[in-house]
Amino acid sequence: MFIKALIILTVSLSSMAAEKAPDTSEYRIPVTIQSDSVSGNLDGTGNTYNRIFTSDVSDTCSATSTLSGNDNVFYQVFELHSPSGQLADIEVVLTGLGDSTLSLYCNFDPSLPQDMLSIYDDDGGAGLGSAITPADAFSLVPNQSYFAVVTAFANGDTGTFDLVLGGDLVFGPAAPPVPVPFINNVSILVLSLVLIGFASFSFNRKFS
Repeated sequence: MFIKALIILTVSLSSMAAEKAPDTSEYRIPVTIQSDSVSGNLDGTGNTYNRIFTSDVSDTCSATSTLSGNDNVFYQVFELHSPSGQLADIEVVLTGLGDSTLSLYCNFDPSLPQDMLSIYDDDGGAGLGSAITPADAFSLVPNQSYFAVVTAFANGDTGTFDLVLGGDLVFGPAAPPVPVPFINNVSILVLSLVLIGFASFSFNRKFS
């Protein structure tokens, strides 16, 4: 009976080792449909950079873009992610700032404003506010961090705004994936030998 159980255990462990790496979708954070918003303030004391002027859309962080003649605009950066990989739904609501732009990056380096860009918008929101909406058909990679960069339209412009997220998008870094235990063939062999040795010792002791 013990030997039969040992064989079943060994076969089960072998099957586990032969399986492919787990689908990471099984370990996504549970989706909570919500809107999230933060307030921003370009008050003239922050850093500046050369903002985007035009771009296409890229789901590989490599949008083709051109730079604006406004190469000294104030900006603020907001990290965000989508647990389930929904369409981007990000809006700049102007509350004091006269005109905005919005760029979404996979990673942001102000000294390299065209690198790692996914999508850009100028006046897609209300009035002169900016927005990247589901109509733009840009899907975020599930549980991957992105960086929304809000700028004033022109050099020297200042003012306040709200950055509003739709769907399941939330501010903050994406959670790391849940580690999955891995059993390789060597581990299975060692465990099997130990169990066989134990079974043999128990058998000999019983009938000696």
